[in-house]
Amino acid sequence: KKNYGFMDNKFTMMYLPTKPDNLANWLECFNRAASTKPAGVEQEGYTHYTWQSIVPIPRSNLTQQLINKYKSNEKHGFCDAPIVEDHASYPGPLAVDLQTIFPKIAALAGLRKDKRVPKGWISFNRRKDTGTGDLQYNLVICKGNARESRKSKAPKGLAFEGENQHESVEEPLFQISNGIEVRGLHDLFCVVEGLLRTL
Repeated sequence: KKNYGFMDNKFTMMYLPTKPDNLANWLECFNRAASTKPAGVEQEGYTHYTWQSIVPIPRSNLTQQLINKYKSNEKHGFCDAPIVEDHASYPGPLAVDLQTIFPKIAALAGLRKDKRVPKGWISFNRRKDTGTGDLQYNLVICKGNARESRKSKAPKGLAFEGENQHESVEEPLFQISNGIEVRGLHDLFCVVEGLLRTL
């Protein structure tokens, strides 16, 4: 199954079913998904649902098949499938080429070639320790193939399609569970880029 991004914070689940053509557009999809409000928040001040599915689709990859699958049953604030414009189309300061700043991550994502970095993905979890209340971080940089996921009984066209697909068949490149603190995507990219540069 094609899976180019998945995020689950227990209340919002995001799945990216098609591959963006550069890192800036990849992050634009995550940003758009993260900023999509659940139903009720803006009008009544509380959510109407306890769960929300978001499937962002990059405009450059838009096909009739994706529209039929993800937009036909769209219900804003509950099952969202926003079409995301290319990052370069938004007005702003001078464009920054993230693939130049993070060349190893671009190689991991399959956007450029690197003799030392194979294609793979980043898996990151942040959970609160039930005993101490401290945040626990777990970062895994994977390569190769993901384990086959169990067939889901969830309705088609939802972010559930991306669930349970990030366990690697092969030994990961790196696995770190202590000694890092990640407060956002920039922190995460800096840590991952630094690790990949040691290969």
